[in-house]
Amino acid sequence: MSKPLNRLPSESDSFANMSIPAHMPHSKARKKSVDTVFTPDSVHSLPDRYFLYADEQQSPTLAIADDETIIYLKEQHEEQDGLLIVANRRGKRMQSVQHVKKNGCLVAVDFDQETERILDTSEFGDRWEGPILNGTPFGWGLRYDRNGELVYEGFSIFGKASLYGTEYDAVTHSIIYQGTFCDDCRCGRGVQYDRNGSVVYDGEWVNDVRATERIGSVSGDVAVHNRIEELVVNNYCGGEDVRELDLCGFVNLRELKVGKRCFKHVDRVSICELRALERIYVERNSFTTESDESFSWGCSQKRRGGRFYLKDCPKLQVLSVDLYAFSDFDVCEIERVRGLRVIGMGGGNFMHASLELVSTHTPRESGVDMPSLETLVFGAGAFENCSRAVFEGDFFSCA
Repeated sequence: MSKPLNRLPSESDSFANMSIPAHMPHSKARKKSVDTVFTPDSVHSLPDRYFLYADEQQSPTLAIADDETIIYLKEQHEEQDGLLIVANRRGKRMQSVQHVKKNGCLVAVDFDQETERILDTSEFGDRWEGPILNGTPFGWGLRYDRNGELVYEGFSIFGKASLYGTEYDAVTHSIIYQGTFCDDCRCGRGVQYDRNGSVVYDGEWVNDVRATERIGSVSGDVAVHNRIEELVVNNYCGGEDVRELDLCGFVNLRELKVGKRCFKHVDRVSICELRALERIYVERNSFTTESDESFSWGCSQKRRGGRFYLKDCPKLQVLSVDLYAFSDFDVCEIERVRGLRVIGMGGGNFMHASLELVSTHTPRESGVDMPSLETLVFGAGAFENCSRAVFEGDFFSCA
């Protein structure tokens, strides 16, 4: 039987020496979060977070706040509580465990992290040594296979390797992976080793797969991770259960392409704080319940309170929206997109929305608010029934 490890492997192998993602400044990655109180909203604002989008649902999020602080967030869904866990990998402790209620309230979960117990996890002899919650492994501990060999040391959330840990080869007892996990899958940042201890891969992971793929295509049950640079949504995607599209977690995204007749039931779109985003293309009849036959210029179309937010994307150059997309949205806010050169609306877009193009956080003395804006093209019926249109900047100002 292998001997339990009561320490982390040496820092030469450790998470602290992994490559910092290119999008994340080194100084920011090293800043400690000891006194930070995390909420779901604050986790959403962290640049170093990882999740999978599959079956039109988002998986739990694994976030890295700094070299020591790892966060697990499972969103509240319908009547099921969410879960927010903040852990310190060096201290081998969960700093906080909270349920996320439907009203947004956080309710603390108390459990004993100090008492180590032995729990059989299968009828074949696999076992867990560590703290337990509700009869399942929960906290920092050791996982052994049926032969008594150590195969994992690290955090577990209801029996699944999560947050941070180390995987071992049951035969050679050597480290085969060290880094972050989410629901028994390698996720976040980690190092993979061969049996001789040589590094095979040092980088980002999502859903047990190296996050090296840069183009993701969404269609039906195909999964994409949030580290991709180009996102393609194929025609007719988005069922009745999909009511909101929030792309704020796709921190490396450079180009977004949405096909025809997608997300017809979505009534809120948020594309915010994507520092790498350069181009957005939305094809006809997406984000609307209207069909081609229902449009008749001069007639008021159905309103459903849809909201579109495009903010804080400094590298965005092109926003192209084809016929009838967003036709029944009431709100269109485009702010702080200083690189924007072209806005094109094919026609019948945002028929009941007021239009605001502003850059409120840029001091006047610093120059033009939208210095790159060259072209505005609005087809027939775009913003047809709006009550207010504002184009505000140092280059032009009218309402």
